[in-house]
Amino acid sequence: MARHSKAGSDSFTMRGKDQTPCSQLQSRALCLCLKAGQFPETGTPTRPPHVSNFPEIEWSVKHSPGLPYYLEYEGSDGVITPRYVMVVSEGRGNNGQDYIGAFDGEWFKTFRRDRLRTYHRL
Repeated sequence: MARHSKAGSDSFTMRGKDQTPCSQLQSRALCLCLKAGQFPETGTPTRPPHVSNFPEIEWSVKHSPGLPYYLEYEGSDGVITPRYVMVVSEGRGNNGQDYIGAFDGEWFKTFRRDRLRTYHRL
């Protein structure tokens, strides 16, 4: 059930027969709280923190401009893919693995050196 009238009157909206109406007074009070930077607490759950399993990499060698390479890379799924990349950095992760940092097209990607099946400078 909904009843609406001109601004400044006692309009309200009923969403269900057991719910209370949302009055303009409640809306105004909410707007004032939001403008003041006060946000009402809700019972909704918060998103759990993201756990990153990606290692911190210390890039020890940087190439500027990048160097063109052809590589064949074996992913964690065992699939080997050929790629033409621009290598811009080389380093070691805090997990003890050596990494190559390269642009594959427009995207910067990291490649584990032990998964490089072919690695040729062009």
